[in-house]
Amino acid sequence: FNTFVGGRFEKLIREELLQRLDIITPQKIGRWWGHYREKKTNNRKELEIDIVALNETTKEILFGECKWKNNVDGNQLLKNLKEKTRYFEWSNKQKIGEKYYIILAKSFKKKNTEKNVYYFDLNDLEKILT
Repeated sequence: FNTFVGGRFEKLIREELLQRLDIITPQKIGRWWGHYREKKTNNRKELEIDIVALNETTKEILFGECKWKNNVDGNQLLKNLKEKTRYFEWSNKQKIGEKYYIILAKSFKKKNTEKNVYYFDLNDLEKILT
């Protein structure tokens, strides 16, 4: 059940929320899958970023991670998301300009204030979407 709802939660964010936020004006919104090779073992590791929103005109990009869980450690989620974004490339090899990050969860136990980082819990989403 949580997997199903989590997928719908991500879809809601991509299709409804991003257009209402005043972070970037996205021209393209989707997900991203990629991979890298571990240095020690050379094993292929898969990566997924729940939300990628691009503005090709301004070169701005927004990366997001959604968790349908309570008491999420937003700091750890942000750290993991930033690590994944190291492997992201635009398909046409454009240089990325300003980067933004959004972390979404039912609720948070930890979240720091940091430039270009936004945290949203269910209470925040209710205010934005209604």
